[in-house]
Amino acid sequence: MQALILAAGRGKRLQAPFSKPLLYLPGGTLLEYQLSMLADLSLSSIFVIYLAPEVERVLRGWEGVYAIRQREPFTLMGALLSAEKEISERFLVLHGDNYFSQGLGYFLREAEGHRYAFLAERRDEGVEEARRLATTGAYILSPEVFHTLPLLRSKDRLVCLTEALLSQGEELCEVGLRGWRQNINTLEGLLKTQGELLGNWSLCFHPPSSQEGYSEEGVEAEGPTWISPEAEVSRSHLGPYVTVGPGARIEGCTLEEVIVFPRSQAEGLKLKREVILPPGLIFSGKEKG
Repeated sequence: MQALILAAGRGKRLQAPFSKPLLYLPGGTLLEYQLSMLADLSLSSIFVIYLAPEVERVLRGWEGVYAIRQREPFTLMGALLSAEKEISERFLVLHGDNYFSQGLGYFLREAEGHRYAFLAERRDEGVEEARRLATTGAYILSPEVFHTLPLLRSKDRLVCLTEALLSQGEELCEVGLRGWRQNINTLEGLLKTQGELLGNWSLCFHPPSSQEGYSEEGVEAEGPTWISPEAEVSRSHLGPYVTVGPGARIEGCTLEEVIVFPRSQAEGLKLKREVILPPGLIFSGKEKG
């Protein structure tokens, strides 16, 4: 089986100069989380559809992972079609703006023998099948899908594909989601994911490069907090629910429910429910009333 990560999302709803796959969580970007999850599976090759040059740079350190620049149209179906020449067997697709709390080995096992399978978040019989199957952004497709995709080229919703396959008489396997999933389209969604991950660390998937945190002289941490060993923190009170990425420098700050991206800097700040991007740009994660 092959795998395909759709990581060309530009994150317009984020209103931040960051591509969605490069959003930071404890120990790695969202893209690195997904790549680490795929590394635990028996896959012959992994392809990543991208647009932002910085996404391609991240991939250079991953063996067996290949970048494919998305071709027009810039839709979901256009992203899938961009990989047509590289796909030769059944392939697992992940939407690059999703965090999954559990590994996906169970999905592959339950989908074995099926040409098409979809990870579904709910099994409500009152929801029509095409929509129920299109809830999580994780699914397995057969190479034969490339006969159907050109007809849907302009479509940007997964339900358009499930509807088309069902109308062709295809049998679509449904596998129930284990654990929980978060579609990260906003800074609120990013902070919510961080809170769930830090608060339930042993129950959530995280890449090997992450760790629960560390104690350093001058750091006062409260509650679940993750600080990269490569960060510099002094005279600061952190937590609960704070992540500080590698290369960040924090001095004299009080932070609560904050994500400090790698290589960011902050001095003398008191923040709650915010995100700090490099070099020190502050974006609000507060709910709008």
